[in-house]
Formats: sequence, structure tokens, C-alpha cells
Amino acid sequence: MRFGRRSRATAVAAAVIGGLLGSVVVAPAASAVPAEPGSHAGDRAGRTETPPPPVWPRPQSMRTTGPAVKLGAEATLVAAPDADPYAVEQARALLREAGVRTLHE
Repeated sequence: MRFGRRSRATAVAAAVIGGLLGSVVVAPAASAVPAEPGSHAGDRAGRTETPPPPVWPRPQSMRTTGPAVKLGAEATLVAAPDADPYAVEQARALLREAGVRTLHE
């Protein structure tokens, strides 16, 4: 099947417009207000395991899959040379808070 110039231009225009309209991302109409950071909305009475840490933005689902890891007095922090310095500093602070006294890098 062979298209004329005008038919081909119309087909291309329709494809472009359809592609643009088809790729529009529609935002949700309303979103729930997130709970305060540090609060756990899904706490169940009588639960024995430790709740997961607060994470922002809040994921659709999150659960702990094993026991907590006990840290000793020493740890090694491995970070890429181009790692975010604020994230690396936060990791250092969390390790120190967890009881690590000697931190190798």
C-alpha cells in the first residue's frame, strides 16, 4: 500500500499527537497525608519483632525480613569515591550511634 504525500503527513501527525497524548502521566487526584516521621501507622498489638525504621518517602510496602544485626566495636565503611558526602557522614553517625567505636574506611 502506497500513501501519497498528504496521507503520509496526516499519518505522521496522528502518530506524533497520539504518542504525545499517550505518554501523559496523570498525577493521582488526591494523596493521603503521610504520618509523622518516626511513627508507624501499621503497628499491631502484641507484636514482638522490632518495627522497620522510618523511611521517607514512604514505600507502598515494607517489612523486616530477619533479626537485627548486632554490631561490634569495629566496622569498615566502604563508599565509592564519588559517593554523596552527606550520606557517608550519615552512615558514619549511624554506625557510631549503633555502638561502633573504631571505624575503618
